[in-house]
Amino acid sequence: MVTLGSQNDYFVNEQLNVWGIDPFWGLPQYPKIEYYRGETKVISNDEKLFEFIVPMTPKNWLDIETINYYDNAIDEHNKPTAVALSVLDVRQPADWKGELKHNKHYCLSHYLIDGHHKVHSSYRNGKPITMLSFLALKQCIAYEDDIESIYSVI
Repeated sequence: MVTLGSQNDYFVNEQLNVWGIDPFWGLPQYPKIEYYRGETKVISNDEKLFEFIVPMTPKNWLDIETINYYDNAIDEHNKPTAVALSVLDVRQPADWKGELKHNKHYCLSHYLIDGHHKVHSSYRNGKPITMLSFLALKQCIAYEDDIESIYSVI
């Protein structure tokens, strides 16, 4: 789970390293809700995949008894499944002149449809669960080749 503005917040770290502060607002992008960081993987020397799991509700809306239920289920070696609708956005500066590696960012965002309690329990316990993700191809800001290339690393 990412606390907004913290060291592990993509929007105030990795994104700022490549694009800097938003020139219109004078601020970094603000996702408005705590989110979970998935895996970050190197695709090539100048490409990196960033994975995000985005809840549709704030964590203070979660029911503690339901989270505890999934804590017990996960402790018993069960892997409950969350469901998400996902999009891939591929971003790269048009005129990069810096020395930073990985200036092309593949941002795979999984918007939770079902499983908020399961994901939070997994986070709290540091134990994996599964996720069924439907990639919304027409909503992606990516070429077909970009979409195919992420399957080699996920």
